[in-house]
Amino acid sequence: VVEIDISKGKVTQKIFVAGAEFLNDLAIGPQGEIYVSDNTQSAIYIVRIGRPSEVFIQSPSLENPNGLLVDGKQLIVASWGYTEEPAGRLLSVDLKTKKIKKLTSKPVGNLDGVEKEKEGSYLVSDWVAGKVFRIGKNGTVEEILSGFNHAADIGYIADDKILIVPQMGENLVTAYKL
Repeated sequence: VVEIDISKGKVTQKIFVAGAEFLNDLAIGPQGEIYVSDNTQSAIYIVRIGRPSEVFIQSPSLENPNGLLVDGKQLIVASWGYTEEPAGRLLSVDLKTKKIKKLTSKPVGNLDGVEKEKEGSYLVSDWVAGKVFRIGKNGTVEEILSGFNHAADIGYIADDKILIVPQMGENLVTAYKL
């Protein structure tokens, strides 16, 4: 994990994550802790400044975690999955108990990015299929955009309802008013 001073354009700190194989996304917790997904080990690490990193949770039930988002007392996980087609689901992990809950009953795709809308639903990208889905509070899945060449880790400006979709296969970033 690399800390960068954006104003100076310089790396200020590198934090080694022992045992990690394929770190993918990170999310900041309520106390400033950093959660980092390890896709190939089906693990999520926790990094606290000044302390060694450690495994927060590791379980096949994480279905190869990719995108992360802290939402209150839950860590929302967009899983990539490797065992089914389509593979990944949207999951939540309780930050205190570490209990894993499936937010979508059926697999959705090879999920990459996850953002929350003000209404409480989640926006998720499917890197392989090049799609963006809206997942409702009750787990309903609605395809809202498609045709992307590898829709990567999305961004969302909730106040303006603007979705930002990087397309890795095109070296392009596009924005959409939802």
